[in-house]
Amino acid sequence: MTRATVELCSDLGLFDAWRICNPRTKDFTFFSRPHLSFSRIDFLFVSRSVLDRTRVCSINPCVLSDHSSVSMEVLPPYLDPLSRHWRLNPTLLNDPLFVKYLEDQWELYISKNDLPEVSASTLWEAGKAYLRGSIISYTAAKKKKTLARQLELEQFIATLERDFKQSRAIVVLGKLDAARSALDQLLTQNAQTAIFYAKHRLFDSGNKPGRLLARLAQGINRSYVISSLKDKKKQPAL
Repeated sequence: MTRATVELCSDLGLFDAWRICNPRTKDFTFFSRPHLSFSRIDFLFVSRSVLDRTRVCSINPCVLSDHSSVSMEVLPPYLDPLSRHWRLNPTLLNDPLFVKYLEDQWELYISKNDLPEVSASTLWEAGKAYLRGSIISYTAAKKKKTLARQLELEQFIATLERDFKQSRAIVVLGKLDAARSALDQLLTQNAQTAIFYAKHRLFDSGNKPGRLLARLAQGINRSYVISSLKDKKKQPAL
């Protein structure tokens, strides 16, 4: 880290999350192909108020470019489970397999419950609950399958990356690029859904006084915490 960056972080009260969480670990985030060299030039800087809630910060495999992503886990200040409501993911309607699955589930429900003693209102209200459970089951299975494939590719990329750091073989580099391309396609599909919800959230509440505006207008709350400890030899103790 350059001296200018260190001074800027000191002025703004920011901390290098990865270094604090990994005081004795040596790793890199950038690979220079022309020079075949590694360096750590990608950072996640956090404020004092976020530092005490940071649990994990790690450097991920270099999957999309010559830079490795840096991720961290932060505990929320408070999460009210009652404030969450289920919503249908509209992008599922573009999936022919999902539409066919939904049609089959509805036909199955009607064939079992459309009885003379069941009123139309009861049939409809119970049908909505049944479809919601079916959709949740479908999306959970799809998410689990996608996540398993993503973890498989990430582990494969991590293995190839370690091999390439040791051997610098062109054959290993070719396999690494192919695995990164496959993971890139998978992550792009997930990003499209996230972008859709972000646009919807801003469009729905961007011009209204609410939680979004309050967060944007809220000032920085500084909390004085101990970021790290050092022993008598000036070595990180935590």
